[in-house]
Amino acid sequence: MRRVLSFNTAVFVFACALTLAPCVWAQTPEAQKQGEAQKSADEQKPAEAVRERRVEAGAGEAKTSAGEAKSADAAEVKSADAEVEALRAKAEAESNPAERARLRQSLAERLAEVGKKSEAVELLRSMLAEERFDPPFFYNAGNALARLGESELAAEAYRKAIEQRRGNYSRAQHNLGVVLTRLGRWEEAEEALQAALKLESYTYAEASYSLGRLHALRGETNLAAAEWSRTLRIKPDHADAAAALARTLA
Repeated sequence: MRRVLSFNTAVFVFACALTLAPCVWAQTPEAQKQGEAQKSADEQKPAEAVRERRVEAGAGEAKTSAGEAKSADAAEVKSADAEVEALRAKAEAESNPAERARLRQSLAERLAEVGKKSEAVELLRSMLAEERFDPPFFYNAGNALARLGESELAAEAYRKAIEQRRGNYSRAQHNLGVVLTRLGRWEEAEEALQAALKLESYTYAEASYSLGRLHALRGETNLAAAEWSRTLRIKPDHADAAAALARTLA
C-alpha cells in the first residue's frame, strides 16, 4: 500500500512539474530580453551623463572665450585711448612750432586709425588755419586729409604748400591734380598735373599716369593711351599704366 502511494505521489509530482515547466520556460527568454534592455539602458545612462557634462563644459568654454575676447577688446580700446591722450598732451606741451605741428599731425593720424575720423579731420582743419611758412607741413596735412576722403580740405592744403613754394612743388601739384580729379574739377586737375610734369621736365611717371587717367575719364582715349605710353617710357615697370594701356588698346 505504501509503495502504491509512493508511486502515485511521484506521478502526481511529476505531472505538476510538467504542468508548471512550460510557463517557466516561456517566460525565461522574455525576462532575459527585459533584463538585457534594462542593462543596456543602465549602461547608456552614464554615457548620456558624460555627453551632457561635455556639452555643459563646451558651453562654459564658449562663454569664457567670448568673455576673454570682450575683455581683450576693452583693454585694446583703453590702451589706444591712453596713447592718444599721451600724444595730445605731448603736442600741447611742445614749444617748438615745427615739432608741435609734427606731433599734432601724428595725433590726427592716430585718431583716424582708432576710428575717430571726425576728430582727426577737425584737428587737421585747425592746423590748416595756422599762419606759418612750412610747405612740407601743409603738403603732409593734405596727404592725411586725402586719405580720410576729405578732398576739398586736401586741395586747400596742397594749394597752400604750392603757394608757399611759389608754384615750385611738383609732388604737391600732382596730388592736387589727383584730388581735383576726384572732385570732378577736371580743368583745374589738368592744369595741376601739367604743372607737375613741367616741373620735372616731363619725366614724372606718376603725374603722367594720373594725367592719362584724367583723359580716360573725359573719354579722350587716344590722349590717355599716349600719356600711358609716355609713363611706360619713363618707368617701364609701371604696372598700373601697362594694365590701363592694354585695356585701352583692347
